[in-house]
Amino acid sequence: MEPIYNWFEAIYKMDIQEIYEKFPLLEEGSCRKVFAISDELVIKLATNDEGIHQCRVEYKVYNKAKRHLRSYLCPVLWHKHAMVVMERATPLTKITFAPYIEFEGIGHPEQVYRDLRELSRKHNLLFEDIMSTTSWGILGGKPVLIDYGCTDR
Repeated sequence: MEPIYNWFEAIYKMDIQEIYEKFPLLEEGSCRKVFAISDELVIKLATNDEGIHQCRVEYKVYNKAKRHLRSYLCPVLWHKHAMVVMERATPLTKITFAPYIEFEGIGHPEQVYRDLRELSRKHNLLFEDIMSTTSWGILGGKPVLIDYGCTDR
């Protein structure tokens, strides 16, 4: 196992108080907390059963999505029960107050819409959440979905 995955395992074994002491809390939702584990990585920790489900969904979606759909997603690097590690993107809400994502900033609007609809349908994701600015961030200068774990279950 690579050293970085050993590091992720060590974080996984920490209790929540250790994580709070070691890593800055970036965001807190109703189901998960997001901590910065470095300038390049975040860790999302589930706080309830729905958060566990969302972590699992993000891991599965990222690893099963077709290449053209995966390009819209912030990479999931590691997953374990109730936790995912992702690349760290700047939340779009820190840049804009628009309630919904503007397709022009991503690509050809009609194609982006079709792709996001396909992503939503194939993985049973809530389309309204995918469209929300709060679900997007900027990584490497391009918009990516940073929160895509909400399903229509």
